[in-house]
Amino acid sequence: HPYVRARLAFAEGKALADLSRYPEAEGAFRHAAQFAATSHDRYGLSEAWIELMTILGRELDRKLEAKTLAMATRDYVAESSPGVAIESKLEQNLGYVAELEGEYDASKRHHEKAIELAESLYGGASPRLVTYWGALAHTLRMRGDFTTSEQTYTRALELARAAYTEQHPVVVKTMADIAMIAALQEQYAKSKALNLDVLQRDRRVFPKQHLAIATVLNNLGTAEYQLDDLNDARAHFEEALEIERSILGDEHQRVARIIANLAGIDMDLGKLQASEEGYRRALSMRVKVFGADHIENAPILTNLATVVEMQKRFREALALYSESLAVREKT
Repeated sequence: HPYVRARLAFAEGKALADLSRYPEAEGAFRHAAQFAATSHDRYGLSEAWIELMTILGRELDRKLEAKTLAMATRDYVAESSPGVAIESKLEQNLGYVAELEGEYDASKRHHEKAIELAESLYGGASPRLVTYWGALAHTLRMRGDFTTSEQTYTRALELARAAYTEQHPVVVKTMADIAMIAALQEQYAKSKALNLDVLQRDRRVFPKQHLAIATVLNNLGTAEYQLDDLNDARAHFEEALEIERSILGDEHQRVARIIANLAGIDMDLGKLQASEEGYRRALSMRVKVFGADHIENAPILTNLATVVEMQKRFREALALYSESLAVREKT
């Protein structure tokens, strides 16, 4: 029966997403949506589209497809009224899409509405609220509101600890988010200690080739880099790079981020040619994904200019500094 096949495909998609097998998860959610449509299951169709939207936008860097699907899902939910549970999930995912577009105020409003809906359905102390508070905290972090973001992550952690054990992935993930906020506030020793704790827990829960582990390794390496623990930082960046390449491929923007991190270590160690090659590779990957004028290109341009200047190619360095400034002014 199509309804049963839709539920099985949806469950398969969730399991594949949990294993960071996102292209396969996309296929499973598309099948779930097709079977749900065939069986006239409005809830199931909305649910599958929402999960697919998340995969496309957050994991596969296909922002335009995610936005198009988000608008279609919003219209469908408005017409079909599948219930508060779907409406809260939709608001959360509209928040994700707005964040991907850099529309942080709109993202914040969507996440706050999602929390309001979810609390009306589940109650304010439900562990289901953990992901909603975490999503809002992420948007606050992207806005640069680090203090409020940390407070919001702490709320999510309180809810998670009330419902789960200390080893539960939701608890560990929220701890990792707080570690990142500590780094953004230049509390690098605190960030390193938290990330080491999280890494130890993650290695007991996830398979070796998992994006959750790669994320923590990258965050740990970043804290170590700021503390001048360059050898440890390089080792953790390289392990993260191996994992992310194996899962996401060579051209993903997360891979570009780690290549840029390794280029920074090479620059500090005086390996200027290797550093320049790394920054140019990372910049090329960023431009391919985001375009030449994206704000995330500016730090790489600045660091590339510094490396070029250190090699006494002053005119070329000046041009790169100017390009970085122009990108910042456009955004």
